[in-house]
Amino acid sequence: MSPLLSVVVPFYNVAGYLGDCLESVARQTLHDLEVVMVDDGSADDGAEIAEAFAARDTRFRLVRQENRGLGLARNTGVLHSTGRYLAFVDSDDVVPRYAFDLMVSSLEETGSDIACGGVRRMGVAGLQRSPMHEETFRVDRRRTHVREFPELLRDRTAWNKVFRRSFWDAHGFRFPAGLYEDIPVTVPAHVLAEKVDVLRDVVYHWRVRETGPRSITQRRTEPGNLADRMRSVRTVSDFLARNAPDLKDAYDKFALVDDIRLYVNVIDRCDDAYRRAFLTLVNDFLDRVSPDLCADLPALDRLKFHAVRERLTGELVEIVSFAKSSPERHSAVRRPDRPDRWYGDYPYLGDPRFPDHLYELGGELKLTTGVDEVGWRRGRLRVAGHAYIARLDAPERDDTEIKVQVRGPGKVLDCAVKRVRRPDVTAASGQATACHDWSGFTVEIDPAELGAGEGVWQIHVTVIAKGVRRRGRLNMPSRPGTWPPAREI
Repeated sequence: MSPLLSVVVPFYNVAGYLGDCLESVARQTLHDLEVVMVDDGSADDGAEIAEAFAARDTRFRLVRQENRGLGLARNTGVLHSTGRYLAFVDSDDVVPRYAFDLMVSSLEETGSDIACGGVRRMGVAGLQRSPMHEETFRVDRRRTHVREFPELLRDRTAWNKVFRRSFWDAHGFRFPAGLYEDIPVTVPAHVLAEKVDVLRDVVYHWRVRETGPRSITQRRTEPGNLADRMRSVRTVSDFLARNAPDLKDAYDKFALVDDIRLYVNVIDRCDDAYRRAFLTLVNDFLDRVSPDLCADLPALDRLKFHAVRERLTGELVEIVSFAKSSPERHSAVRRPDRPDRWYGDYPYLGDPRFPDHLYELGGELKLTTGVDEVGWRRGRLRVAGHAYIARLDAPERDDTEIKVQVRGPGKVLDCAVKRVRRPDVTAASGQATACHDWSGFTVEIDPAELGAGEGVWQIHVTVIAKGVRRRGRLNMPSRPGTWPPAREI
């Protein structure tokens, strides 16, 4: 009888990590599984480790082949698997005990084609967030689709997923040779799936290698690494142009931010030959995408991609180096001829080769708020907090205006705001060129003014500073245990 789940684990010269990986699969709370271990021509002790697992657990099987690369080794594993569902695990990573149980159970319940979940990076510092997965897996989304939730275009790793095998076979998915083999499979799979289950639970621990050979994503400055990544990105962009043109611009922008920007940001560490190849490959991609995609990027990234398009290699290196040097010192300035606009004080400002609009900050002047203390005083709820617009220097009380409103069911209450000097907020902001000493405030809310009935009330803050207005909800307490006990009103 076929198992419920097949897990494919290719390995190549990772004996130092393989045991932990296989042990994490063996200890899964989902017991009805088979593990197809594919030795991709290892020259270390990996095969002996795999054989030992196969000897003591009949669910494990070892398949051997000459070295052909991760993608083709995965394909070999699929050919030897028989489960109703299919999963992939990289041999240096670890799978939480409940992961496959959660994803398979979700697919059994919903009938979706793919289940995917959250990821943590794993290293000597313990488990840390994975920025490339964080936004996609904030909440559960059952029976969704990439057209309903385009953020799934950023979910491009094969190993945080379980696929329905009939869906996999119906579309003939195969991993290509070369590096970054996940992207040409996972993005088309999201598009071709009828429904996808997105789970906020963490289902994968992705290792950061501190010792031994570096992983693929840690070798961006090596010859061939960029070429393989750009090949994968172009393959998916071309697939979307043919099969889902409505998603192409969204994917291309994610590719700029999540893929290509990584290589832009290491250009200062590369030699001239690499930089020439970089400019050719990246400009070839940019020739195929909408020229408007860079418009919403942060100003420094707009500058970098402008230098790429104009093939200004030396200037690009200087901009990248500047961005890394002292981010907390990046200041906002106004031009005498445009006092109504704020610009980043970045390299080549005023140089005719770099138009002024590249430097406009706009959305980068963000509202920053926080709750510092909450308590009841004489029957009123007293809230102490802070609010400022990032990067705008406002050392004097009159440099900013702070307004606070309480908003609830059909009602808006304007609060009397008491300003408080808070040098500690400036110190904590990490902005050496902007003072926020007068960002502190306190308000008191009288429950009697909220009226009768139940409802959710929210506190909104507006900050006006030097011609810029920003408004948003007051954020959660900045210290644990800040909220006072509930009070019957």
